[in-house]
Amino acid sequence: MSIFWLPVAAGLLLGKLSGGHISHLAQIRLRHSWLLLASVAVQVALIFTPPVPPEHGIEPLRVCLPLAMAAMGVFVALNWRLPGMLIVLLGVTANLVVIVANSGLMPISPEALIASGRTQSMELALEHPGIRLPRSKDVILAWEDTRLPWLSDIVVTPPVPRRMVVSAGDLIIAAGLAYLTAEVVRKPIEKKEQERGATDADSHIVSPRATSRW
Repeated sequence: MSIFWLPVAAGLLLGKLSGGHISHLAQIRLRHSWLLLASVAVQVALIFTPPVPPEHGIEPLRVCLPLAMAAMGVFVALNWRLPGMLIVLLGVTANLVVIVANSGLMPISPEALIASGRTQSMELALEHPGIRLPRSKDVILAWEDTRLPWLSDIVVTPPVPRRMVVSAGDLIIAAGLAYLTAEVVRKPIEKKEQERGATDADSHIVSPRATSRW
């Protein structure tokens, strides 16, 4: 999950350097946060269960992961007024689309898996083709066998703190979280709302000259 914690830390630093205060984060009010909690809880619970070989039955995560991602998307959409949330929604949607297109799991290329050093996972996949990789929501698929491969887990990160393989959607979510954190730290949400309200009020002011009868 450091792919998401690192952007938040970067946002904190940028917001602080721009003269903001970390205490502003306390003003964030998330609507229907239970959707996010339920989505994360389902994913974590199933990711840390042993994967089910395809020859032994259906992998539960193939059914639950798209539903959990959809719930996360609904949560983000309900909080769209927060800065950066529309960017996060774009990333969540990208991940959901590629997961649904590939039967409920996130495809990962063999080349990216080897580059990240997860050779043990490769051995398991060779023994049970189509199996979910342990402690992940990934399934190894060759590029030509992957639907929407450019949205799958193909990007290998630097070793900070360790190499990971992420998707384009993950990177978009990370950018949205960094922007959200930096903006909230830089300027209080209450002040943003006041400025937005003032702008809306100004747009409804009608000049007396414009309404006068000639």
